[in-house]
Amino acid sequence: MIDGTIILLRPKLTFKTFFTLPVGTLIQLFTGGKVSHVGIYLDKSVAEMTFHNNFSITTREERFKQLLKLSNSQDIFIMTPYIALTESQLNKLRSFNKTQKNAIYGIGSAMFTVADRIPLLNKINWGRKRIACSIYVCSALQAIGIIKPEIDPFKINPNELVSLLKRSGFYGQEEKIIIN
Repeated sequence: MIDGTIILLRPKLTFKTFFTLPVGTLIQLFTGGKVSHVGIYLDKSVAEMTFHNNFSITTREERFKQLLKLSNSQDIFIMTPYIALTESQLNKLRSFNKTQKNAIYGIGSAMFTVADRIPLLNKINWGRKRIACSIYVCSALQAIGIIKPEIDPFKINPNELVSLLKRSGFYGQEEKIIIN
């Protein structure tokens, strides 16, 4: 896995996942897509916004151990950059991550990206204090010049982020990985 790889989680939609992965299942159902969570691989670690930890950077080994426990409930995919990030991009990403240390996770942020498209709901100010995983990843990729600055990260859910990355020409297709 190379720096800048995007990690994607897809809950397997079953009765059991409503109990083992309630947040991921809600995001998946509310956004109407397959992906419920995204993170970025950098410096042998996974940087992400999570329901339990807010912004966190966890070693790859530790994070994959956590994911292995839930492997019956979700699939793990990655999207690898076609070209390795430059040293300048890596440094900008590290700097961006330092600014996220006090960021607070908000499940509503991911789901309300959909609500913004509903005429009666798009007038409501949902707030931008809490951020979801897709907002973090989109903002991080804007900081290093992969995603255009005119894209509003607060209007991007995990599935839309995957589509955006595929269209960017910078990332390859999703590839399923097996953790053992």
